[in-house]
Amino acid sequence: MELRRIQIHGALNRPNLLMGCEREWLLGTVIISGAAIITLQSILASVVSLLVLSVVFHFLKMMGKADPISTKVYRKHISQQKYYRAFSSPYSD
Repeated sequence: MELRRIQIHGALNRPNLLMGCEREWLLGTVIISGAAIITLQSILASVVSLLVLSVVFHFLKMMGKADPISTKVYRKHISQQKYYRAFSSPYSD
C-alpha cells in the first residue's frame, strides 16, 4: 500500500507580508512617519522621520525573515488564560 500524497501550493500557505515585513506593522510605521512629516513641515523633521522609518523597516524586515507571524503568535499568547481548570465542560463546577 502506497501513501497518498497531496501537493499544497505555497501561495495558499504563506504569511501575509509586505516588502518582507508584517503588513500591519509596516503600514503603521509608514503612516506615523508620514504624519510626522506632514504635521511638522520642516526639513529636519523629514530627515529624522525618514531615518527612523528606514531603521524600523530594517528591523521589521529582520523580524519578518526570522518569524513571519511572530506578532500574531504573541497576541494569541497574551489573550490566553494563565491557568485552565481540568473540567470536561464549563458547566461541571
